[in-house]
Amino acid sequence: MNKKIFLTSIIALGFACPAMAESFPSDGSMLENKTYDGAATYDNTGVYDGDVTAQAYYDWDLLSPTAGQYLPQGATAVATCTTGSFCPGATDIHYDNTQDQGITSCSTVGDNSFTSSDVGASANTDCYKACNIANMGANGSIANIAHAATLTGNDYYGSGADTCEPATCVAGWHVKPGLNLSTTIGNRVGESYGYVDNAGTFTESGGSHGQSFYGISGNNTWATYYDSTSGMVTGAGRCSNVSGTGLWNGASSASDITTHTTAELGAEGGQYCYCNVTGYTPAGGTLQSLSSPWLFSNDAYNAAMCTSNCAYNCAFGMREGGQFRAAMLGSVGTSLASCEANTINITWKGATQAAIDANNAGSTVYEGDIRTPSEAESVTGKHFVGWKFLKPSNNNNGNN
Repeated sequence: MNKKIFLTSIIALGFACPAMAESFPSDGSMLENKTYDGAATYDNTGVYDGDVTAQAYYDWDLLSPTAGQYLPQGATAVATCTTGSFCPGATDIHYDNTQDQGITSCSTVGDNSFTSSDVGASANTDCYKACNIANMGANGSIANIAHAATLTGNDYYGSGADTCEPATCVAGWHVKPGLNLSTTIGNRVGESYGYVDNAGTFTESGGSHGQSFYGISGNNTWATYYDSTSGMVTGAGRCSNVSGTGLWNGASSASDITTHTTAELGAEGGQYCYCNVTGYTPAGGTLQSLSSPWLFSNDAYNAAMCTSNCAYNCAFGMREGGQFRAAMLGSVGTSLASCEANTINITWKGATQAAIDANNAGSTVYEGDIRTPSEAESVTGKHFVGWKFLKPSNNNNGNN
């Protein structure tokens, strides 16, 4: 009987065990749900008996919005910067029910005309206004765009990258679209490719177009044809003794692939294969010369293998979608639209085709040189005095 009572008493004591004793805080700030044992002294309360008041004190919850964010009026959480403003970020700001914090209106920038911005703008250089033809040139706020009649795009404040480009061109010129190979080609797989190895041997895969179709002839050159909509990309391979990091040996994304200039790679030769882009031919168009850095493709294990396979690796890698091709296309960058001179085809009466071809006289471009045939046809009893243009009665300016 006594043993049973003893065990019950131990269990009861376990439930009644008080919390561990807390020492009264040295700064006098008592926290919630605490017991400060023996702390009700004059030094701590300021009284020996009677009434005393414990005042609650609060500190601000501090916030630090990053660039592109701000703290709205009356809010306790940051929000994305709104259009027409920029938010450079802030440190240790807190709730305020009277004003926004960390946000500035674009209307305060420069001459107060850069009033627009996109959501999430983080600097005054993200503020813009519509491009205006009157603002071009040395005395304007945007760079001159030759032969433009009207513009589209945005003029950004300060060092912001303008997107101004021609919407229409003056008479004799037409809009040449800008180039963004990453968008134009996307992830589509190429239909065929051709390459010339370092021994000068041409090989084609996936088609039967022939070498002239690809427009490549130099050693270690390549071309990948996508389709009749997306055109063809051309480039070169280069073997080097400089090693690099690619997708097969440590690069986890396109941005991790090693890039080098020609000077950095040194003289041609070595086991490491690099690729670059040298041109793009749009569907139905002519070759546009491009420039890109050299991107690391692979380790061919020895110089002989690189000589044989580097151009192939470049062409095949560009045929397949993936991070290597994304890096290659991205390395070219993008360009805005421009105005390009209209082509003018000339029919020469009184000249043979051989005489026209001899001086490449069959065509020119607006404001370009006019080349006449090498000689006029002979007419019995007459001597040649010159050609004159028969101007069309319906003049087509061609400014589109």
